[in-house]
Amino acid sequence: ATHFGERALEAARGRGAARSIGDAAVHLAAVDLAIAATSPTPDEALRRAGQRIALARREHDRAGAGGALLNTLNLAGEVARRRGLWEEATEAYREALAVAEAFAPGWTWMPRLNLAILAMEGGRFADARRPIEAAGATLEASGRTPMLQWIDLMMLPVLIAEDDRPGLGVALDALDEGPDGWYRPQADCRRAVEWAAAMARRAGWAGEAARLTRVLTSYVPAGGG
Repeated sequence: ATHFGERALEAARGRGAARSIGDAAVHLAAVDLAIAATSPTPDEALRRAGQRIALARREHDRAGAGGALLNTLNLAGEVARRRGLWEEATEAYREALAVAEAFAPGWTWMPRLNLAILAMEGGRFADARRPIEAAGATLEASGRTPMLQWIDLMMLPVLIAEDDRPGLGVALDALDEGPDGWYRPQADCRRAVEWAAAMARRAGWAGEAARLTRVLTSYVPAGGG
């Protein structure tokens, strides 16, 4: 994938095609992120990804490619997040949200969920509710109802942080209906359920913690992302 991506980038540079240069750079950055996710020493791959994203941002901006810029900014936030650069990640996701609102309103759910995960990573679970709910409203309005299951999974730690044990029970009852037909969850969904299970154990909610552990095995397979 890296070989073909580099050839595509070289060809695009030869043509001076800004949009194609940006697209090829995004592809290569995504490959670098995949490498970093499985490497015991991910720093070099993350550094390369950051450089490629910087190139993609310049070229997509030069091409006036709003939709492509949205994906580039989301990926920039992902790179910064994995490097522990929280302020940089927040800025990239907020920029992505602004671009989505201007060029692709149906895709505002993506940066909003990224901002929610960023808040939860910082232990600010209550701050995650608003972007998660807004993302859910966008998914529903745009007809992406199967993806609302991501919203259900990501809301679990928020409910526990708010000490909403009855609400958590209702959410778990809905999940107990079974995973048939569910949209494939992403890795961030798994992290949200892992946080919820750990929080339930700390709160002494043993029954809910056990049910959340079952959710992990039923809905969110390891490595799903």
